[in-house]
Amino acid sequence: MTYSLEERFRKSKTVSWTGIWANLLLTIFKIFAGIWGRSQAMLSDGFHSLSDIFASLLTLTSVKISHKPVDKGHPYGHGKAESIAALCISLILFGMAVVLSYRALSAIFLKITIVPGLLPLWAALISILVKELMFRHAHYIGKKFDNLAILAMAHDHRADAISSVAALAGIAGARLGYAFLDPLAGFLVALFILKMGIDIFRPSLGELMDTSLPEDFIDEIKKVTLSIEGIREIDDVKTRRIGWRNSIDLSVKIDAGRSIEEGHRISDKIEGLLHQKLKNIGNIMIHINPGIEGREEKDRKLGVITRILQSHYQQFINFHDLCIVRKGSEEQAYLHLVLAKKISVEQAHRICDHLERDIKRELPNFKVLIHVEPA
Repeated sequence: MTYSLEERFRKSKTVSWTGIWANLLLTIFKIFAGIWGRSQAMLSDGFHSLSDIFASLLTLTSVKISHKPVDKGHPYGHGKAESIAALCISLILFGMAVVLSYRALSAIFLKITIVPGLLPLWAALISILVKELMFRHAHYIGKKFDNLAILAMAHDHRADAISSVAALAGIAGARLGYAFLDPLAGFLVALFILKMGIDIFRPSLGELMDTSLPEDFIDEIKKVTLSIEGIREIDDVKTRRIGWRNSIDLSVKIDAGRSIEEGHRISDKIEGLLHQKLKNIGNIMIHINPGIEGREEKDRKLGVITRILQSHYQQFINFHDLCIVRKGSEEQAYLHLVLAKKISVEQAHRICDHLERDIKRELPNFKVLIHVEPA
């Protein structure tokens, strides 16, 4: 799927601002409901929504920075700003999880029995509905535009929705007479926040550490590259993700006899095809190395030519100095043919034509150069 940088930035900005305003309203409502309704679970849920506001602000800032053009100080662009933002979001979630766990466990072990009111129950129901809708929208945009920061924010919305489910269960249980369920639900919310932080932390840290892209993506690079005529083999493939772009360093072998111009043309063809076949390709660095034809392959070709010459022995006396050389993309066979002294020029020309035809039938990319000399 193709899209412009402007569209990607505009959609990401809309999702971020939607998240900021929705989370601001939910945070105020849930913290108020938690305090007024005396619910530890709802208070935890409210602070979780507060972390979503920070996540949205970080996402908005990172998307803006990542779309800045390449400059002298940042030759690979500013794409890693999205990974840094995702990492910061995960750290915020870690901090929230620690604080909320402490509060919830304190209430459990100190056996503080407070029955929450009805307001936290309604706050949990509203939060579940709103946050699930926000998750679906942000996840769609994040996947469509391959934006790690937006996807991190989407998972944060889902975490908030599920934490509200836990809060709802805890509040309902406490109102039915099981007071310990409210702080227990608060602790479960904190554990869920911690898990979401870990899930966001791993890929964002991997990108900052230039972790290689998945094997199936690398296999696709190799498949596309080897489909191009002139590529003998792939020496090495290095990949990494920079923001929303996939960067590729590729080393390939071509025939040693090819010119610099041909090597440049092959390099351009590789780059064009990778951009065409694979999505979100950023910088591509291609190293062209000279390939060396294997001795066995060269001996095989010499054997083919020798066999053809031997099949025509009745037409000439002998041959010598047979060799194969490469010039550019063309292989050439050189040989000296010894003919009888009294043979005519026309006969000599016909013999050489027959030899050239038979050699090209076996080795179609060859040019045959025959030097005729008398016995």
